Amino acid sequence: MITPIELRHIMHQNPELSFQEFNTTKFLLQNISELKSQSLKIHMPLQTGFIAEYRVNEGEFFLFRADIDALPVREETDCPFKSCNNFMHACGHDVHTSILYGFLQYVVKHRIEQNILFLFQPAEELGAGAKKILDTKILERFNISRSFALHVIDEYPEGTVASTRGALFASSIELNVEFFGVNTHIAFPQKGKNALNALRSYLDMIDRIPLNPLEPFVYGTGKVVSGTVINIIPAHAIAECAIRSLSLRKTVNMSGNSREYLKV
Repeated sequence: MITPIELRHIMHQNPELSFQEFNTTKFLLQNISELKSQSLKIHMPLQTGFIAEYRVNEGEFFLFRADIDALPVREETDCPFKSCNNFMHACGHDVHTSILYGFLQYVVKHRIEQNILFLFQPAEELGAGAKKILDTKILERFNISRSFALHVIDEYPEGTVASTRGALFASSIELNVEFFGVNTHIAFPQKGKNALNALRSYLDMIDRIPLNPLEPFVYGTGKVVSGTVINIIPAHAIAECAIRSLSLRKTVNMSGNSREYLKV
């Protein structure tokens, strides 16, 4: 059975995208099965990821969770265990998974007298994995009194565990903002409606949003796409954005369609 450090290196070399973590799931299950503990039971509510149930009595459960997916980012480092494909564990999910795996080993080895669920969650990067797990209602089978998760960060000395009262991490939501115009040859701009110019104006307006230090709010644009050829004014533009805030409220009912409305 491999160590958590060995697991981390192998995961980092073989990252898989959200809901495609088939080999990662298989690899984790193979190693966990070597524990040969009668207290362990595996649940697979989705095709990837799983829950390892450690039950020693009829009491309540603690839930510990780690994410297992990677990003479509090409790794450009000289790390000896760098990614072998065009994906990357750029957000530390290989570390999170290895920590949870090591904790599971410790719990079984020392026969801890506490019921625990070890959730190896898929698709955190898409923001959909947790919801899909909840939608299966598998967690409703257990009397869960507390849930725990963590995230690695390089702002503190090695070995430090940092937390705080209240919210530690902001809520996150991703959105696409689209602009529709009328294309025309660049020699006759008066005949068209430039969607790219509308997008530029929108981004300028976003930059003027006043910042309230008492209500943290971050709006970021990571990707913009517009235009098809060099001499045609674009009739379509799209900005791929993300919002981080301590309060995101979802409402539905805009022109009969399902939309996201954010209120801070």
